[in-house]
Amino acid sequence: MQLSIKTHTIKMAKASSSSTIDWTLISAHGPAVVFHTACIVGDKLYVHGGLVVENDNMPVNGFYCLDLRRNIWNEIQSPGSPSLSHHTSIVLHEHYMLLIGGWNGKSRSANLHCFDTATMQWTEMKHSGYPKEAGLSSHSSILCENNKILVVGREGHLHSQRKHNSAYIISGDPVTGYFSYSLLTYEVASRSGHTCNSDGRWTYLIGGRKDNFIETVAHVKSYPQLTSSVAKKLKDFCEKLVPMSKYPSGRKHHAGVGGHGVIFIHGGETFESAINLPSGEMYVFIAGKSLNFYKVGIGLVSLKGHICCCYNDKIIIHGGVSGKRHIVKGDTYELIIP
Repeated sequence: MQLSIKTHTIKMAKASSSSTIDWTLISAHGPAVVFHTACIVGDKLYVHGGLVVENDNMPVNGFYCLDLRRNIWNEIQSPGSPSLSHHTSIVLHEHYMLLIGGWNGKSRSANLHCFDTATMQWTEMKHSGYPKEAGLSSHSSILCENNKILVVGREGHLHSQRKHNSAYIISGDPVTGYFSYSLLTYEVASRSGHTCNSDGRWTYLIGGRKDNFIETVAHVKSYPQLTSSVAKKLKDFCEKLVPMSKYPSGRKHHAGVGGHGVIFIHGGETFESAINLPSGEMYVFIAGKSLNFYKVGIGLVSLKGHICCCYNDKIIIHGGVSGKRHIVKGDTYELIIP
């Protein structure tokens, strides 16, 4: 099924000011899902799974592709697409989309599923090293050196609550169809609904708990997600601002990307509100001699459970829940940096 899309733009708060970061709507016709996963392969944004209703326990196996050059969505109907939410994805060898863990409607899973964008086929990968009684959901993952993958976050049984979580390195290759989980030798703070981002030198865990907003994963070098030009624009914008005197309030189910000394964070929900309203707050983290956060804006695009990717020189977000009525959205936005 192919959907032809007209490009729409919307003005955000203070959009008339050339000195304000805001969002432009590039598509209003994508899949309306929350707690999904997505990645960019070439000129296409691939979106998989998620929930169509925020508090529903039954994930979908929908799989869609947005051609970012033409703003055309395609639904990919390929046998083997798993029904998952709260999972993550990593691009390997420039054409494989590897799904990691997730909620399958009954339990958390550590299973791995791979989609080959060249052959348009799904394959479930074999894996070892992860505890059979445990699983992953609302975790985070990031690509590291030598095509290894760092996975951190929510694991365990249905209602597992612990002060610490384990971090794993996934090694393997879609060509062989086999991966292994290796437990890192140190623990990290327990997090759920957090992000794992790289500034190009260090790997950071952000959010996912009320306290301990940011944590460094020692001795793990991950690849940048942002291009150098976008990172420079964000740095230049922050030069006009004063760093925050303290870290942002704890939040979860936000979205972010990082690289070249910068991490951009958008949305999520804080632990300060009983009704869990999605946020429109935007922050930039810059690592130097000290760790500085800058609040770069509060947009009208308030989301949680959405995804954030970098395409060429663009930061893109899609899906998630918005507003007091917690409406699941299918919109796709591009960040405009003056």
